[in-house]
Amino acid sequence: MWLRVGSATILSALAILFFQSFPNGLQPDLAVLLFVLGAFGIYAEFLLPGAVVPGVTGSVVALLSVSALSRFTWRRDAAVWLFTAAVLIVWQARFVAARRYRICAILACAAAACVVAGELTLLSPSASARVHPAMASATGIPFGLVTSLLYCAAIRARRNKLVRIAKATLS
Repeated sequence: MWLRVGSATILSALAILFFQSFPNGLQPDLAVLLFVLGAFGIYAEFLLPGAVVPGVTGSVVALLSVSALSRFTWRRDAAVWLFTAAVLIVWQARFVAARRYRICAILACAAAACVVAGELTLLSPSASARVHPAMASATGIPFGLVTSLLYCAAIRARRNKLVRIAKATLS
């Protein structure tokens, strides 16, 4: 049964094709890799607004990988690690505003380490369903560092925009 509402038909067709390609489910390593690639597609959409393909493709791939990961048992430890990484990334805003970039770099590395730890503890430690350390490092470090870099760049751009507006109104 097809529900034809704009692009929803395409998304449901992609989901059916995706899950028919992997009848036994997606391996956790591949699901984590696809999630990170999807997130990078969403980042590309933010950097190039109007280029629809990276954002839509990234969103679909990220959602399909989360759906594939939902078939496994998740651990609460991973949620704590990933939440800690998010807090560290957001905490960088305070140091970017004060122009303390060394502390920002330390927080970015700590956030990347928390992402790796979150990926390693994501699933139960059984041998068949786990994220291997090499894949966690290969995806977690770039994901944490790129996310931190983009967040700091957005904070600096916002601050520079406000300074320019203030100078324009004073003159």
